[in-house]
Amino acid sequence: MLLNIATKTRLKKPHSMDIADQAQQQSDLSLEIAISNLRKNEPSLLYTGSCHYCDALVEKGCFCDSDCRDDYEKQAKLSVK
Repeated sequence: MLLNIATKTRLKKPHSMDIADQAQQQSDLSLEIAISNLRKNEPSLLYTGSCHYCDALVEKGCFCDSDCRDDYEKQAKLSVK
């Protein structure tokens, strides 16, 4: 059996499927991998000198503290859905 890298699930043996099933399976796998790669490559925040959440001045990093970072990430996740 083959192992699907993206979902780590077992795939049917190629000889037990017709060519249309094989093509669909390959298409599904390619789509899963592409989506996974896009999620990994989300743009990172650039240093601006101020907190990306509350605009307080920061000497390094993108947030003034972990609370602002966590709130920013929660808000970003909600805006994506």
